[in-house]
Amino acid sequence: MIAGLWLCAIIAHGQDYSADSIHYTPIPREQVSGKKPPAQVFRDTVQNIKLIEYFFNVNAGTLVGCHDCQVAKEPAFTASTIHGVIIGRKLRTGFGLGIDGYDSWTTMPLFGNLSWDLLGTRNTHALFLQGQYGWAYAWQIAPEQYGLKDNKGGQMTAVHIGYRFRYHDVQFALLVGAKKQYVFSYYEYPTVYVGPNGELIEGTPSRMSVKQTMDRLIISLSVGWK
Repeated sequence: MIAGLWLCAIIAHGQDYSADSIHYTPIPREQVSGKKPPAQVFRDTVQNIKLIEYFFNVNAGTLVGCHDCQVAKEPAFTASTIHGVIIGRKLRTGFGLGIDGYDSWTTMPLFGNLSWDLLGTRNTHALFLQGQYGWAYAWQIAPEQYGLKDNKGGQMTAVHIGYRFRYHDVQFALLVGAKKQYVFSYYEYPTVYVGPNGELIEGTPSRMSVKQTMDRLIISLSVGWK
């Protein structure tokens, strides 16, 4: 019996455990963690971005200011749509069509738009500077004026600073800036003089043009795609 126990001990001591087919491999801690790295506000979430990409947006807001603030306050509105392309990571350029309401004027500007991201990225959040330049069709909504023959629009310029943020492919932006719009009114008055026989003779009418400049603070919200 003692010899049998001694033989079993020798066999157990000589068994080769390295021949086992199953090995335990520890799992790294970072692989089992379900937490995602925290999002950084001014960092692109897409690495391979197209060099040129189409975008559009719709803007609506208010124009703050008045031609003669002591006479009357002038509620005003502004709305526009811009279509263009994003070039690289910072530059956006395109064309827009808008409609602006003033105290006695309504204008419809057609303009070029250019913006540059000062801080941030095109795919997340950005602080940007935007400029617009164009020409507006205009008409008056004031009561009929004696001698008024025509109304015309003129040059329009605007500068904005804005903050853009995104939700998937939809972008939102808050903008504050200044807009300058020129409009023109043309008047014509009859000229009558007395002839040699006392008759009234109509002469060349007198003409006058009036240029009006409307400077406004603009506050608007933009919603668009890309």
